[in-house]
Amino acid sequence: MATIHTALVALVLCLVGPTFLALTIRNEVRARALAEHGAIVNADVTAVTADRDTDAGERVAYSFAIDGVSYTGANRHLAHGDLVVARTLHRIEVRYLPEDPSVSAPTRALTGRTQLVAFFLSGTLTMAALALLGALAMHKRKTGRWWA
Repeated sequence: MATIHTALVALVLCLVGPTFLALTIRNEVRARALAEHGAIVNADVTAVTADRDTDAGERVAYSFAIDGVSYTGANRHLAHGDLVVARTLHRIEVRYLPEDPSVSAPTRALTGRTQLVAFFLSGTLTMAALALLGALAMHKRKTGRWWA
């Protein structure tokens, strides 16, 4: 039943799933902190680019300065109307964390669905890893070996 390949897949999933889940949770914590107590600043749009190879949407890059220190950011999750404003006026409203201005996002970024997909995917990978580890543990209990 269990082979070295199963063990390797389980190992990869054990590394990828929880890591992706941790990054997703970190991004959600940052998004909530921005929503709860982020300060707002008008940022200069430095570039609006489309990724022709994927359907990821247009990427808006921006920069702003707080207390003489320059910060940059980028986002792919803007509504069409906000993209038009960014292209036309070369400005975008950005929310940043006062305690860490390097954490920022456009105030009208559409990230809810992206976060939901990320949670689902990372949770699925983590559960698959746990299931494979459980299967390997049962195999070890029956045969005394981790793989055949």
